[in-house]
Amino acid sequence: KVLIVQGTGFNWPTPDHFRLVFLPNVDGWKTAVQNFMLPPSKNRLGGENPTVEVGAQLSVKGFEQVVADRLSWEGFNVTILPTESMIRRDSTVLIDYTGNSSPNSLKTIMKDLRITEASVISKPDPNRTVDFRIEMGPDYGSSCFYGLPADSQPTPQE
Repeated sequence: KVLIVQGTGFNWPTPDHFRLVFLPNVDGWKTAVQNFMLPPSKNRLGGENPTVEVGAQLSVKGFEQVVADRLSWEGFNVTILPTESMIRRDSTVLIDYTGNSSPNSLKTIMKDLRITEASVISKPDPNRTVDFRIEMGPDYGSSCFYGLPADSQPTPQE
């Protein structure tokens, strides 16, 4: 479709010309906006369709929703656990119940949440109800941000 507008239609002071405005295909535009706004399809992780439980200790309560949203965008099926059910840990851990049978999913979680291999606990379970469990510890907030150079770290005031 084409829209023809007289020259003053776009803040041009003289009406001695016209402008052609090419309007997008409405169906194509609607599809593009939906693809941009909606979470990805289930096949984004190579057909693994992984399930994840996410829980946070009281000190980082609220971050579990952020993590759930982030992982949902990557194609995970996420369940948020109540804070009361969390084991008190010194750091965030990722428990892998798949026995590394979903390596793409594991790598995606580790990359997105900045979890190191040292924080991954492998507990293969053929009767599992979920593929992964993330227990967020008090260190989670600092893992969200890129580290600052050592000389730019604030020093405590005495």
